[in-house]
Amino acid sequence: MTFFRAVAFLLAGLISVGNAQTADHVVISEVFYLGLTGSNTEFVELYNPTGSDISLTGLSLQTEITAGTNTGSWHVDLSASTIKAYGYLLIGQSAVSPAPDLPMPGGKELKNSLNRAAVRIFNTTTSSVIDLVAWDGLNTLGLEGTAFTAAGTTSSNPKSIERKAKSSSTTASMSAADAILGNGYDSNDNSIDFALRDVPQPQSSPSAIEQPFSGPDTEAPTVLQLRVLNENSLFLQFNEPVDSVSSTTTDNYALSGGVTVNSAVRDPSQLSRITLTTSTMAPGIYTLTVSGIKDTNNNLQSTPNAISFASGVISIAQARLLGPGSTVRIRGAITVGGEFAAPSYIQDSTGAIAVFNNGFSLRAKTGDVWEVGGGLKDFNGLLEVDPLTDSLLVSVGNLPAAPLKIAPAGLVDSNEAKLIRLDKVKFLAAGNFGTGSDSSYIAADASGTFTVRIDKDTNIPGTPIPTDSVNIVGVVNEFNGSYRLMPRSYADIGVTDPVPGQTWTDMSVARAFPVGAAVRVRGLVTYVQAGSTNTIFMQDATGGM
Repeated sequence: MTFFRAVAFLLAGLISVGNAQTADHVVISEVFYLGLTGSNTEFVELYNPTGSDISLTGLSLQTEITAGTNTGSWHVDLSASTIKAYGYLLIGQSAVSPAPDLPMPGGKELKNSLNRAAVRIFNTTTSSVIDLVAWDGLNTLGLEGTAFTAAGTTSSNPKSIERKAKSSSTTASMSAADAILGNGYDSNDNSIDFALRDVPQPQSSPSAIEQPFSGPDTEAPTVLQLRVLNENSLFLQFNEPVDSVSSTTTDNYALSGGVTVNSAVRDPSQLSRITLTTSTMAPGIYTLTVSGIKDTNNNLQSTPNAISFASGVISIAQARLLGPGSTVRIRGAITVGGEFAAPSYIQDSTGAIAVFNNGFSLRAKTGDVWEVGGGLKDFNGLLEVDPLTDSLLVSVGNLPAAPLKIAPAGLVDSNEAKLIRLDKVKFLAAGNFGTGSDSSYIAADASGTFTVRIDKDTNIPGTPIPTDSVNIVGVVNEFNGSYRLMPRSYADIGVTDPVPGQTWTDMSVARAFPVGAAVRVRGLVTYVQAGSTNTIFMQDATGGM
């Protein structure tokens, strides 16, 4: 099941005028930044939501303030182009179809995260930004509201991000009823203005024109996101501006557990943002029911919004029961940090869950204990904390969690995201693990077969596939109902137990410990590097150090 819910923390404050928030300038309408490695299919699509042709004289498409030598740092001059009324312009790599109107510079790409995870239309004459889309808040171009974070999207499961036709558009509607209504919705907040596309749809200047949605707006507002600010305060983000009376009427907000809503305040410059103050919420799980809210076009909610969330830290098992759309705060030990690039995995005594945030994965190390807060999303069956709203490092240098020993039959939903181990299993393939992209392999023990998924970001691609039975450690990953084991490194393949009475650690196991952990190993000295460092190289039957 694919689940999508747009989230936002700040709205840039564009007040609804007329029947819809349709831009009056050229906008970035679709971005495909996660093409398969080497496929040359990444693109940026522009759209003209106005009834007149627009000359792009003096405009530039940019991924960084100053173009540099980095593969993700480039500018494209748009000055020679004109976008016809309600038409498109496509800038893309060589394999994009239809053919791009303008090529991306040779050897350049769109970055998946961090510094260059954004693109903007820039007026080089007036030094002003016409439009900007970011998919990572850590980018260096800046933000338009809040970055659009595509939950769980990876280069092995590529999706594009597409500007909506109207405030109520969703991933589903943009491929159905809203597909021919253009891409003109612009509240100046990327996290609200965009939706995921399961199948990218680049459109170029010869493509059919699409007249943008112009109303009337007949759809009631809905809550996009709830965030717990503290034990006495909640933040609500609606999908559009809400009116001043209904949104500040406390009777329109009901909390479970005997908690009362004492006040509701609408942000005067961001009319889709509401802050509730409440009586004290003890740690636990609550439901907020929102009803009777009108938007600024007088559309009234016909169906209440009921949002479950956690106040304070709850167990991962409790968080998993709440499911997608809920807001949670959990604490646990990291079992996967940045080995897969993203997501990371966190585990406590009750369960485990993925955490999708590129910045967090860069910081999280195996064995570290973290407290994380955020929303829950379903990414092709895998439950993830995304967006990550805040995180707190509790302790470092802890020994990694011991994996749970199971048989292939244990690769099921109840063990999703847990660190597990399967013993005496044999790969059915021979040779080396593939390189360049994620790959899957069938392995088996005496009880049955299962899938081992090798992530391209680990150190496993290119290494020999074991020819004999081995023990394997990894996390349980789900993809659309199929469960597979994902080892974190080559040290997870061929794990051995210490012999009885052994007081030292096998080197393959020691290599999986976090940097700074104290270990005792025993092996054969293979080389002594003379000099001030006096480095000694050793190895045992399981590995070297």
